[in-house]
Amino acid sequence: MVKKKLALFINGYCGEIVSQFLSGFWPNLEENTVDVYSFCAFPSFIMKEDEMYGEMNIYNLPDLNDFDAAIIIANGLDYLDVCNELSKRCVENNTPYIMTGIKADGGHFVMSDNVVGTRQLIESVIDDLGCKDIAFLAGGRNNIDSNIRLSIVREVMNSRGLHLPESDEEDDTRLYYSNWEHQSAADYIHYIVSEDAVPEIIICANDELAMVSCVELEEAGYRVPEDVFVTGFDNSYYAKIFSPSISSVDQNYSEVGVACARLIKGIFAGETDLKEVVVQSKYCSKESTGGVSEEEALAIRKNVGKSQFTDISRGTDFSRKISEIERQVLASKCFEEIPDHLNKAYDMYDHSEKDSFHIVLDARYKKSIEEMRDNFKAYEYSDTFDVVYSRENGNTFKPCVIDRHKLVPVIDESDKNRYFLFAPIHEFGYTYGYMVLCDDINCVNTKNKVKEYEDNLSVAFGRVVQTLRLNDLNKKLFEISQTDSLTHVKNRNAYDQKEKEYDSWIANNGSSLCFSIGVFDINNLKYINDTYGHEKGDAYILNSCQFLCQAYKHSPVYRIGGDEFVVILTGEDQAHKYEIFNNMISKMDELENSDESIERKVSIAGGFSDYDPDFDKTFSDVFKRADSLMYLNKSEMKAKRN
Repeated sequence: MVKKKLALFINGYCGEIVSQFLSGFWPNLEENTVDVYSFCAFPSFIMKEDEMYGEMNIYNLPDLNDFDAAIIIANGLDYLDVCNELSKRCVENNTPYIMTGIKADGGHFVMSDNVVGTRQLIESVIDDLGCKDIAFLAGGRNNIDSNIRLSIVREVMNSRGLHLPESDEEDDTRLYYSNWEHQSAADYIHYIVSEDAVPEIIICANDELAMVSCVELEEAGYRVPEDVFVTGFDNSYYAKIFSPSISSVDQNYSEVGVACARLIKGIFAGETDLKEVVVQSKYCSKESTGGVSEEEALAIRKNVGKSQFTDISRGTDFSRKISEIERQVLASKCFEEIPDHLNKAYDMYDHSEKDSFHIVLDARYKKSIEEMRDNFKAYEYSDTFDVVYSRENGNTFKPCVIDRHKLVPVIDESDKNRYFLFAPIHEFGYTYGYMVLCDDINCVNTKNKVKEYEDNLSVAFGRVVQTLRLNDLNKKLFEISQTDSLTHVKNRNAYDQKEKEYDSWIANNGSSLCFSIGVFDINNLKYINDTYGHEKGDAYILNSCQFLCQAYKHSPVYRIGGDEFVVILTGEDQAHKYEIFNNMISKMDELENSDESIERKVSIAGGFSDYDPDFDKTFSDVFKRADSLMYLNKSEMKAKRN
């Protein structure tokens, strides 16, 4: 049986929600039936626009026509236009899909009912705790979940004769939009403390905002819950073991996962009727509002020391691994070296027999290095990719090129359901490629492991582009500095450098050297310049140089002066140097008697000298003999013309 392919779109910053979802979803899939391709981005409101495009481009990677179904966890994506675009693509490709949190046309819908849990929270806050001065620390202005929670809080408060501002412009001490950023939440706490405007309770749009608020309040001298109450939303793992444990609304996302698994089974069985499933949320009172912590949290806290040591140890190893990967990537002197350097890094730290991981670069990455230009576009991918590292089931595979539709370079045939998490490798708006983490459904919730991987690889590959381009530019500048601008043969700088090399060879191992020097001077250049102009003179120099290069095809030619050239002769050119020169003289005589234009009637004098290890102490010694013989030949040619 061929397994089905399922695309899952998630926000990595909502790792707790995703983890809860997968804890219900994964065990309820039928065995040996489906591989899940999870596309994960870490978008943030503080990102610049081009960086945001580069980050969320990972959602454009899959061709949904290649998938049997898709799930969009819209609660976490937090960008309505992205959710709408994904659902539109599903419809256009006839790919059945499920949306969580947001209802979209043409797809199934699973929702955690924020309303019930939020209503329980605010009623408990007012009726049981007696709070009247209430502040709401919101998420994003356009986030549907945050706005639903805000609207229910405001509705219940109004029914009790209490007031919550309609906007933060009315009173930003009682309504504040954090955009889900920790620093923004901290800034809010500092602000209300400085204004002496701390309320009786702060209702936060999620647990992380609540935990940040508790920390900042206590550092400012306010105790939670003695001086101020704090609540959150999500009932996350860390909120349970936090001190104080956070009173929160459990969205029951594991049940959302269970519901999605059931719908997926129906989709794969051919069911076409669209379904809507609502999962109830509930308010859980804990220590941050004066309640008692759950036994589960108390048991977890007892093991915090042990788990903290394990986390620190593993985190240290992981950080070392990441640093070594970055170091090895940056050590690459050309694109072709990157795979070998990555292998060195992973061989040093990866010892798991079953480990599977892949790094795949967009074809434009290599092309941009070769062409010395930015040919990236943020919101698209190429049709082909360069696989620079591929490890599957403990086996490392050679670099290769894959088609975009393949996505994962190597997949072992397996009966078990597989989980592949894709995260972008990019810098600002430049999409470099992506990485694939395999078979760890909790990886996105493991201390931001995926984000750390992404950030370090993105920086490393970004620097490689700059370094290799700089190396290439320096190489080209060096070549320019060594090249004659008119004739494009090597110039005086290159000749002087070569002379130093030969002097070193002569000093260290002169007896083994075998070379000759040919010195050549163009005749009649001054006459042509004075009579026909320098443009004709330049053409004459160029034709003479080409004539010389064609004669001594296997030896480097240097233009060391306006009309003077040197050829360092080795091999066949050295053995037949006089025969070649005599052929040159014959051809020059033919040109002299032809109807060719003046600039094509090449005339060159030449002289040759062989290196003698018993006599020559420097390269210049050989040159001087050849130069003297060239001037003797020049005099003979002049006398012959007269």
